This record gives sequence, structure tokens and C-alpha cells, in this order.
Amino acid sequence: HRGMDLIQVLNYVMDGVPMVYCGNELCDETKLSMFANRFHPGKFRPTPRGDAMKNTSAAKRRQEILRTMNGLRKKDPLYREGEIRFTAHDCPDTVAAFRREYADRSVWFAGNFSDHTEEVTLPDYTGELILSDGAELLPDGRIRLEEKGYILGDKK
Repeated sequence: HRGMDLIQVLNYVMDGVPMVYCGNELCDETKLSMFANRFHPGKFRPTPRGDAMKNTSAAKRRQEILRTMNGLRKKDPLYREGEIRFTAHDCPDTVAAFRREYADRSVWFAGNFSDHTEEVTLPDYTGELILSDGAELLPDGRIRLEEKGYILGDKK
């Protein structure tokens, strides 16, 4: 689920309308198809929507991520109208890093898309932490990102 959490945060920070595909908000692991439904499932199953699915720790974490990101996009034009500026860094094959800028503000994002821990140096990435998982700000200015780890910060 960590990789999908990373993608959901990226999905909300990048340009465009964020897409949450049938069951991602609940961390559903059911074999799904957008062309099947509960009346005509074929070899697929509908997403279970009961309390058992909604109350898993993974589902609660994902729903909190989506609530947070929906709230940010709703109240702050930076997430809807800002401009993306990718950042050069020392792990270009495994880590995506950029700023989203609007007026005199910016947020920054870094995500590790590899299956191992990376330590990345990003210039001047400081400020208030908004969301993170599997990320640690190191004293020397580097960021340690575990496998599929991400960090989103507000540049003050």
C-alpha cells in the first residue's frame, strides 16, 4: 500500500484533476475491472464497501491522506493553479522531486519510486512538513526516503 499512498499524494500535487480509481480510497486488493459491476461481474468482483474494509489500518491511513489532500486543493489555489518546477538532484533514476509554486509560496515534494532506501540532497527544501511516510530529514540537509517513501513540505 505504501507505493499507492505515494502515488495518491503525487496525484494531488501534480497538475490536473486527481483520480481515485474504484477502491483505492479503501486500499482494496480485489481483482477489479471498470467494465464489471455487481450485476455483471464476469471474472471480477465488486469492491466491498462494508465496515470491515473501511476500518483496516491501511484504509484509515489512505482516507486520511485523501482527506488532507482534498482539503489542501479545496482551500489553497497553489495546489490547483501553481506551476511545477522539477529539481535536479543526486538520485534522478529513483527519486522524483519538484516544487509547486504560486504567487509567493511553494510546496515541495520528493518521492522514492525504487525498492530500496535512498538518501537524496535537495537544495533548500525546508519548511513545515505537510505529509510524509518513510521519510526522514537528516541533519546534513539530506532526506532519507525508504522504499516508496515520500515527503511533502510547505516552503515558508
